[in-house]
Amino acid sequence: MKGIASFNCANGLEAATILGQVFKFLSKLEQNEFQQKFKSPSLANVQSLIDTVAAKGTYLLNFDSADGALDKTFSFSSEVTKIFEAIANSRAKSFKVVFTCHASIHFPPTPIFVLKRTELKVTGVQDPAAIGKILFHFWSHRISPSRSFALPSEILRDNDPNNEAGLKNTPVEDLKKIATLCDGNPKAMEKVATILVEKKTETVQSLLAAQAGEIMNYLMKTEWESLTEDQAHVMMAISVFNQHVPTDTIAELTSHFFPGLQLKAS
Repeated sequence: MKGIASFNCANGLEAATILGQVFKFLSKLEQNEFQQKFKSPSLANVQSLIDTVAAKGTYLLNFDSADGALDKTFSFSSEVTKIFEAIANSRAKSFKVVFTCHASIHFPPTPIFVLKRTELKVTGVQDPAAIGKILFHFWSHRISPSRSFALPSEILRDNDPNNEAGLKNTPVEDLKKIATLCDGNPKAMEKVATILVEKKTETVQSLLAAQAGEIMNYLMKTEWESLTEDQAHVMMAISVFNQHVPTDTIAELTSHFFPGLQLKAS
């Protein structure tokens, strides 16, 4: 596996964002050669970009919370779809694309798209944790040993940009253990890194001494304590569903107590 890119689509997805990330898979020399020929990556040269990158090896593109990028027909924009068409048309077939989504994504009726759908039926576990476990399994078993936990390591280190918690100097094996304690949940790893930076009472070593489940419980406690009283009431109201709840349902459920409540889809 030559590279991995993850996209949070909760607030939408732009074609330029995908092209920019794919462009980063090229070496500096290759980027310069591409820019000399095409100036910049765009939809006009998307097939050339995809084919150039695909020839280098296998890449994983993960699109999390894809619902946020879909229109009313559960389709991506025409610009984003064009990128997926270029990936599907690539001779090397080196790109592996994973979507996590509550809806069933609609693609144009063409034989170039080969989709494998896996429905998650999980009880007692929130959706992000379930998705995290699926991705964690993929990272662990489908990527070469030298890259198995590169992405979790990057998640932890990227959330400590100034190395205040020392995560940039922490051995990959230790970051791997923290990722395991977080059940491979990317959001949990982001939160752990933030806590290490902001709360000096916690250290990498104290986290490594924790037992399985303790970190997740600690994160849940920390998140709960950070809620306002109104936010806590909303959370308690929707917790009875034990599954994804549409924002319009939450608004209706809480309208008597919080009239005019504005909810951000996530």
